[in-house]
Amino acid sequence: SNLHSLIVFLWNLTQLVFLDTKGPRRSIVHKSMMNPVFRNTQTELLTWQECSEKISVEMFEDCTVIFERYKGSYGDLSVHWGAFLDKYKEYITEQTRILERSYDDPAITLPDKCLCDICIDAPAGCTLENICTIKGGRFAVYHFSGPVEHIYSAYQNLFSVWLPQSKYKIDDSYGFEIYKKTDCGSMHMDIDICIPVK
Repeated sequence: SNLHSLIVFLWNLTQLVFLDTKGPRRSIVHKSMMNPVFRNTQTELLTWQECSEKISVEMFEDCTVIFERYKGSYGDLSVHWGAFLDKYKEYITEQTRILERSYDDPAITLPDKCLCDICIDAPAGCTLENICTIKGGRFAVYHFSGPVEHIYSAYQNLFSVWLPQSKYKIDDSYGFEIYKKTDCGSMHMDIDICIPVK
């Protein structure tokens, strides 16, 4: 499955990147990685302590969402988001959460094959056909704040640095992102990246 492939890839990655991740400084052998979505941006790995300061473990309830699925480069999602939010604006209130579920790792999946669901909370009694339930449970939440091109780095730090040295293991379901704040001019974002753990 895509989830299994992602887990195997990220575990292999941790074996290839030699880091003194628990110490205050990176090892001299530190390697940065190419960002597969924004190719002019390098992916920098943090220490385990630096990662831990950005991560909390939280419980989430099941949530019902309105969603549309897209296939293609994650770098093009801003165009789809604009159309999606305009299409469903009558369902959006100040309390509505904006969520995204990415199913593929762009480092190992061709850009035109990457799947993504863009979602908003569905109001009670919503009769649209394109609704689904995102399963709740325990999640590791990486509180990201930065430019959009650094989101891939956050994922790598979560999976490659923090998770292998934490007491948690990834659970058998998909994660999601909750968009807290977005500056469309600078593309600076505050996002909670949520991965299921046990």
